[in-house]
Amino acid sequence: MEENRSGWVWIVIAGVGVLGAVLLFNISASLQRTATEVKALSEQVANLEASIGQVRTDLERLQAQASGVGDGIGAQVEPQEMAARVWRLIQSQNYAFSWHYEPGTATDFYEGQPPHGAVLRTFTNAVAYDAVQAEVGAFPPGSVIVKENRTAERDLDSVTVMVKVPGFNPEANDWFWAKYGADGAVQAAGKVEGCIGCHSQAKDNDFVFNATVNPQARR
Repeated sequence: MEENRSGWVWIVIAGVGVLGAVLLFNISASLQRTATEVKALSEQVANLEASIGQVRTDLERLQAQASGVGDGIGAQVEPQEMAARVWRLIQSQNYAFSWHYEPGTATDFYEGQPPHGAVLRTFTNAVAYDAVQAEVGAFPPGSVIVKENRTAERDLDSVTVMVKVPGFNPEANDWFWAKYGADGAVQAAGKVEGCIGCHSQAKDNDFVFNATVNPQARR
């Protein structure tokens, strides 16, 4: 009986050894999978950081363009010349295809009212769009808003543009205003009284009617 019991003891010990080996194998495999997942997650984080870096670079470039660097758009530039440069800027960026529709307006054509066209389309660059999404309170330098003024038949009649230029006109929150014919000819530029007088009704939202950048303006 003693030998028999001893034999059973060894069988039990051997069984525990096999179970332990299986358990260790499973733990090792689990750790390996975890390491692989951590590596994949690290790569995703690195890619995300790279994307964020590119967004910051693009934002800085756009802000620089509108504050007097790059395309030479700045408070020190004569209004007619600055308007010409703004026109070249928005055309070079193909705003109607690469920019956002203005938040708060239709994502295509919508009904307009005087002094603008019967039908409108309004676009914002990334600087202005991101400011609205974050509700930062005021549009930062480099913000650009482009409004297409069209006839009832949707033919382009004129284009009106707002550009936030540091130091240009503090009394109107540094907005530069411009109006162009359909061919890009400058019809008005600078501190346009009609534009400022109308948009002053939305002064609490940084002189912008539709895109709410200041959440307090909704109250």
